[in-house]
Amino acid sequence: MMNNIASPTQGKPSRGGWNAAIFIIFVEVAQQFAFYGLASNLIMYLTNVLDQPLATAAKNVNTWLGVSPVFPVLRAFVADSYLGRFTTILFSITIYFMGMVLLTLSVSVIPSQSCRAVFFVALYILSVAQGGQKPCVQTFAADQFDENTPAERKAKSSFSTGGTWVWCLVPLLPHSELYISM
Repeated sequence: MMNNIASPTQGKPSRGGWNAAIFIIFVEVAQQFAFYGLASNLIMYLTNVLDQPLATAAKNVNTWLGVSPVFPVLRAFVADSYLGRFTTILFSITIYFMGMVLLTLSVSVIPSQSCRAVFFVALYILSVAQGGQKPCVQTFAADQFDENTPAERKAKSSFSTGGTWVWCLVPLLPHSELYISM
């Protein structure tokens, strides 16, 4: 015979808590490390491998880094109005992965004549994909905690503080690695 007493979690939406939030942080750290690691070595690649003059390489890197912050504004609108955060993040991670694969192929497999075009297309694919993650990841991770439970509210506050430190410090790591290895 079944007991008809309602459980304390009955009717409440399931939240991911710390497990989901840590996974989300890990994915974001990996994405940021890849993006900023690429950015920190891009001028050397453009000048040494693609034989671009330093001024042209600097212009290309600055253009790429200047265009990248525009996409989060557009993708935030799309996420809030149409797709939702989860779908936007999932879509962006998929595009980001395809951009990284294309970037890898452009520097290793594709013949040098088409290498430049594929390389720059891959760079801008990464910019578009990063624009989908940036506005959604922190809020989506914070959504994993239930505001109505005091313990979850405290965990959300701890996550927000720690997450902010992680999101601010991770871009420094690829740059500091470059200076240590020189």
